[in-house]
Amino acid sequence: GLSRHMHVWLLLGFLGFALCEQSLNCYKYGGVSNRYNATISHAVHSMNQFGLHLFEKDGMTASKKQAWDRFTTSDLKHPGGLVHHARHLPFKHDFATFPMNAIDYLMTTIDTVQTDFSAPVRMIHFFHMWDLWNKVHVEYEMLLKTEKEHPSAELCKCLLDTTNNGIDNVTLSYTGYSNGPDTHGLPEPNSAEAWKLWKPKLLDFYYPAALRDVSLYMFCALH
Repeated sequence: GLSRHMHVWLLLGFLGFALCEQSLNCYKYGGVSNRYNATISHAVHSMNQFGLHLFEKDGMTASKKQAWDRFTTSDLKHPGGLVHHARHLPFKHDFATFPMNAIDYLMTTIDTVQTDFSAPVRMIHFFHMWDLWNKVHVEYEMLLKTEKEHPSAELCKCLLDTTNNGIDNVTLSYTGYSNGPDTHGLPEPNSAEAWKLWKPKLLDFYYPAALRDVSLYMFCALH
């Protein structure tokens, strides 16, 4: 297996709850789960322009810069391991479809990023996040249509205070994983048997409460 990346998958559940208790607790405002900082940080730790566009196209009242700066992402190159904005990926558009242009970006940059992830692992992570954002977007569209489900001003203020509500702290756990997932205990994904172990890990944050947490955060970030 790829043993350098240790413990993150096992600890995030506990960490997500514990940090709520240690810092500003948005759970008390209602709407989010008590693991909101783990569910949200997982979804936004590598947020990029393509993920944001999924949600922006439904309309927003925040400015582009306001929305861009409301995401904390992990970045090994930055002192402290975090940057307070979404990531801009320098995609080219030599191919006709998004998946091929994504593969082109991932393969073109594989020798320059600070990572020891293999090409298949980087691709799995990239498309896993893209898939998760699309799943969240379905929940987000339903949220937009039901005004009584919109987050309160108090909840939004709390969720966007990522320095004090635990989200930044959990996102810091992902430093080093913005270019690939934690692979603790997982084999290289080069067989059907290996994929049987990978798939459940990738689906960890697809449960309804997690999707709702992220959709609420996206609403707050864009409005």
